[in-house]
Amino acid sequence: MPEEASQPAPPPSVHHLEAQRRANRDAAAALGFSPYGQRVDGLMTLAQARAKHSQAADEAHAAAGKAPPAGYVDGRAEVSIAGRITNHRGKGAKLQWIDLRDSTGVIQIAVQLQSLSERAFKLADQLDLGDIVVATGRVTKTRAGEVTVWCSDLSLATKSLSQPPEKHAGLTDVETRYRQRYVDMWATPGTMDVFTLRSRIVARIRRFMDERSYLEVETPMLQVLAGGAAARPFVTHMNALDIKLFMRIAPELYLKRLLVGGMPRVYEINRNFRNEGLDKQHNPEFTMLEAYHAFGDVETVMNLTEELIRDAATMVAIERRDAGGSPDGDDSLPAADELKLPFGELMVDYGSPFLRAPYPELFERNLGFAMTDTARVIAEAGRRGMKTQRGPGAAGQRAVRGVRGEERRPDAPDVHHRLSQRHLAADAPQAGQPGAGGPRRLVHRGDGDRAALHGAERPGRAGGQVPRAARRRRR
Repeated sequence: MPEEASQPAPPPSVHHLEAQRRANRDAAAALGFSPYGQRVDGLMTLAQARAKHSQAADEAHAAAGKAPPAGYVDGRAEVSIAGRITNHRGKGAKLQWIDLRDSTGVIQIAVQLQSLSERAFKLADQLDLGDIVVATGRVTKTRAGEVTVWCSDLSLATKSLSQPPEKHAGLTDVETRYRQRYVDMWATPGTMDVFTLRSRIVARIRRFMDERSYLEVETPMLQVLAGGAAARPFVTHMNALDIKLFMRIAPELYLKRLLVGGMPRVYEINRNFRNEGLDKQHNPEFTMLEAYHAFGDVETVMNLTEELIRDAATMVAIERRDAGGSPDGDDSLPAADELKLPFGELMVDYGSPFLRAPYPELFERNLGFAMTDTARVIAEAGRRGMKTQRGPGAAGQRAVRGVRGEERRPDAPDVHHRLSQRHLAADAPQAGQPGAGGPRRLVHRGDGDRAALHGAERPGRAGGQVPRAARRRRR
């Protein structure tokens, strides 16, 4: 065997900034600190630590002076906190200032030689931005008015080898923000708030549904038939039974079976998977709330939807009010103007009754012609670069159905929806939207057009299922 083949490959090159962080990690380990964490009990959040500050205790400590009298007890709260370093001032000096951040906010800690052990103070010189540290000390306020934890102990929780985003510009690359959410969460103020608020909204939705006697259930995610929606599924294989299975595109069929079995009201907050397009508003996997109510109708669902959205908006308004400095324990309902919340460039009024109108009426109001005017719909779709389905059929019926979305492929969005979507932000929910989900048999009596638009099921097709031959055609 040639000699050169037995030699180990040269180590990969390391950026000089990472090399410095590795050296600091080794120096911290040499001081006896574990660079990758250990169990720590008794920690509180930075917001809780900040709330522990007492101006009276600060004044009493200042009055006691550097040589407090016998029997003096320091009334300043002692706290233990953990956070990621976002700023480090005075590194190498006898007094250093470090900003820490966690999910609740930012707080400053002071690292002073005379207040710490020599070992803990030496650690401060080995810290880098992005490191996570644990600090213990008393909460005070500096002459500049900044609430600060004056450290009596400092230890390393996690050493970061990656260079954090630029301090002032932050994480500006959109793709990096989405692909590395764990960086975006601590580098971009507000991102953590979005995650937290989403979790609280989902919890509030569950509470809302439970209070109205809806029973939360779990239905299969792997299904032998991709049903409940017109969408292209992800396909997998079960080795144990040697059968083809589909990832769930909707929970509809199983939820309806529970109603058949005797459950009067059911709901599920579920993950669905649709092997279709990908853009900012459409992800191949997404969370959906689906609910069914025995002996209800479309108005029942519309009432439930409006009440649920308003209830969630009320919770968000209360959160915003509390974040603005409202007194603790203010459980009063928000005023009407507080239920006007921003959505992008829009200001949505959740306090007023929702507009309820047939979809054809909204379509004509916003586009200037009826959705039944096939020629104009096709012409407008072509003008906007949308494709319509054309093919043989009496009087071009296939083209009409294609525009109406009645025979569209799963990856070809309904043209009516695409033509009018941008105009309907404040008009939801709409009655009679073509291709919309929801109870297909619950239609307005005596309204033939609306019944057709709701997509009432044909006899012999269970739960709105597309026949196998039709599914093949749509693919």
